[in-house]
Amino acid sequence: MTSGADSVGLTKPGGYLREHRFKIAIWIAVVEGILVVVGVLPHLLIYALAIIAIGFYVFFGRNYRSASARSASWIFGVSQALTSFVPLLWHLTRLAAEVAIVVIAVAGLIFLFTERDRHRT
Repeated sequence: MTSGADSVGLTKPGGYLREHRFKIAIWIAVVEGILVVVGVLPHLLIYALAIIAIGFYVFFGRNYRSASARSASWIFGVSQALTSFVPLLWHLTRLAAEVAIVVIAVAGLIFLFTERDRHRT
């Protein structure tokens, strides 16, 4: 008698990859994202890999007969697409921080230049 896992193919590599593909893609993206943030991987390489990975999945990977190959190409595409957001979010966060600093500095200057001297008699 077969177990429930055998009947849906989860004991095969293709079934395992299909069942866990999103978690695997997230962890790959996390590791690569850390490598991008610390400067080990250049962000242009990440963008190029994302284009290649998504193109590969769209044109070849989703048509494979092998469930393992389809899932692996899906994982490759999703992980690279997610990783490509890391440099974008990093730059947007940095820009937001710089804008906040400028706004605070301008507000401080306006306050300082418009304040009247309180110690005049």
